[in-house]
Parts: sequence; structure tokens; C-alpha cells
Amino acid sequence: MSEGIEMSEQDLGAAIGAAEVLLDAVLEQASITRAQYLVLQMIAMGEPVDCSPAARDVLHEIDAKGLIDSASDGRSPVRLSKYGKCVFQVLLADVDELTRRLYRDMSEADRNAAYHVVRTIERADRLRADRMSGPEGPDRNVV
Repeated sequence: MSEGIEMSEQDLGAAIGAAEVLLDAVLEQASITRAQYLVLQMIAMGEPVDCSPAARDVLHEIDAKGLIDSASDGRSPVRLSKYGKCVFQVLLADVDELTRRLYRDMSEADRNAAYHVVRTIERADRLRADRMSGPEGPDRNVV
């Protein structure tokens, strides 16, 4: 970040919130929820989707929209349908354009700092989720 500028947690939270509002607007135009977009991303990248009831609900939603081809054997991984690939490519292009517009006035150093902040937040979210779903249930010490 630029010298002399200090950001508080509140500033970071406001920036993240503003970016999420912009992302939600892009997704809303395509009638896609954020959860659906995240699952589509996972499928497109070949990542496994967990078997939680919430994930199954999202899979049913995107299947009903014709965005995925479900495996007939119930064991093979799902994949994006031809239509799903088209929709996902349009979403990626729209999100990429939004990202370019959002960060175009930032220096490379500031963009790198923002990237590291976002990755740290994601890592913290994963750690919190792991602790919440541990074998002994929720950890009451999780913030």
C-alpha cells in the first residue's frame, strides 16, 4: 500500500463488502447466486464438491438450470454441461472485467497487498470452518 496510509479492519471490511455487492450484481444479472457461482467454479476447476445438505441443494439448483451434467451412476464427478460452460465463461468474463475496473487505479504493490489480504481472509475462513466442523463439534473458542 502507499506510504502513510493506514487501513483499519473496518476499512478492509468496507472494501470487501463493496466488492461483494458488485459481484452480487453481476451474478444477479445471470440469475446465479453466489453459492451457485462458487460451486460452478469448483466444478469447472475439477475440485470435489462436499456432500453436505447445503451443497447438495446447490447442485440440485444448478442441475435444474441445466448448468451441469449429473453422473448417472451417482458416483462420478459432475461436470459443467455445454450450456453451463457457456454461462460460466460469460460470468468469468464479466467478473474479470469488473475486477479490472475495480483495481485499475491501484499500483501493482497495492494490488499484491490486496491479494494477500484476501487470501489471508480466505485462509482464516477455512480454518474457522474446519474448527467448526471438527469431530467434537463447534469449537466455542472460534471467533
